[in-house]
Amino acid sequence: MTSLGEQYQTLLQKHGISTKVGACPIFSSITAEVVHGMKVKAEYWRGILKSPVDFNEAVQKVVQEASVNTLVEIGPHSALSGPIREIRARMGLKQSQMSYIPTLIRGRTVLDQCWSLQEGC
Repeated sequence: MTSLGEQYQTLLQKHGISTKVGACPIFSSITAEVVHGMKVKAEYWRGILKSPVDFNEAVQKVVQEASVNTLVEIGPHSALSGPIREIRARMGLKQSQMSYIPTLIRGRTVLDQCWSLQEGC
C-alpha cells in the first residue's frame, strides 16, 4: 500500500477532499486518539494506507475515555461485529453499555438500517 500512497493522496487532493470541522469528532484507529476535523487532510488518509491498526485499543479507549456507547460501522458489510463482541466481552460490558450498528447488512435494506441508527442514538 505504501507504493500507492502518493497517488492516493494526490487523487484525494484533486477531488476536493478538504479539511472541515464537523459536528462529530473522528476517533482514529491508527493513533487511538480523537482526530479533529482540521487535521483530517489527504495526508491523514494516506497515512492510514501504511499504518498498522490497533482496533482493540482504539475501541476500548473511545468507550472508556470519550464516553462513547454506540459504535457505527460505515462499510459494505458488518465486518466488525465479531471483533466488537469480543472486545465488549473482554471489557465486561453489556450490549446496552456498548452497542454496535452496522450501516449495511446483506438481506436488509438501507432504509431499515437507517432506522436502526436512529434507534441506537
